Amino acid sequence: MYDIVEFGELASTNNYVKENSKVLKDKTIIVATRQTNGRGRFDRQWISEEGGLYFTIFLKPEKTDFLINLTQLMSVAVCRALNMFEVNAYIKWPNDVLVRGEKICGILSEAVITNDKIEGLALGAGINVSQKNLDNINAPAVSLKTLGVNAEKKDLLNKILFEFFKFYDCVIQKGFIAIREEYINLFPAFGSFVKVGAGEHAAGIIKDIDAAGRLVLQDGKGIIRTVLTGEII
Repeated sequence: MYDIVEFGELASTNNYVKENSKVLKDKTIIVATRQTNGRGRFDRQWISEEGGLYFTIFLKPEKTDFLINLTQLMSVAVCRALNMFEVNAYIKWPNDVLVRGEKICGILSEAVITNDKIEGLALGAGINVSQKNLDNINAPAVSLKTLGVNAEKKDLLNKILFEFFKFYDCVIQKGFIAIREEYINLFPAFGSFVKVGAGEHAAGIIKDIDAAGRLVLQDGKGIIRTVLTGEII
């Protein structure tokens, strides 16, 4: 169903996919023990020392209407896999994965474009697995190890891939609506007042996640607004 290619060190698994997309097969998974130039959303640095699980899936679907929703599918897959270890992982819109309010996984998708045509998608994830010290990360972060969970990275990866590809074809055909129920079950922030930045800027009470995966907010005047890009800050 898919091929896994492992490296000891890469600058970035996403970069490797983009640089080698012409020779990589659909559903190739690139894994690195560590990354020297790991990146998160909005070009933020992702500290990628040994102990984490760093991988990118190269996808070449014939239908590309719903590529944006594959990051949300990945967040669902990661949560479902992590929760097999009883850690109560949940989603922070649109696709961060947290435990106890601290980040355990970041997800980054990047279109692979050739001659102004979408050739595929590099869908990457970085998960804190066995790191004991996360003080060098400039944000609240947690690993499975610091939660008292000993997990094998290969086992975790296989669990994530199983959950991802279980829903993949349906998301490609139908978009976010195919995983909306699973996503909402992992999204505990309904009714909370939040601010959104780093993309669109908005603030309000979370009322819904709509059929396209957009955040639905109600501001202090009762006005409803849907937000497509950004992040809860």
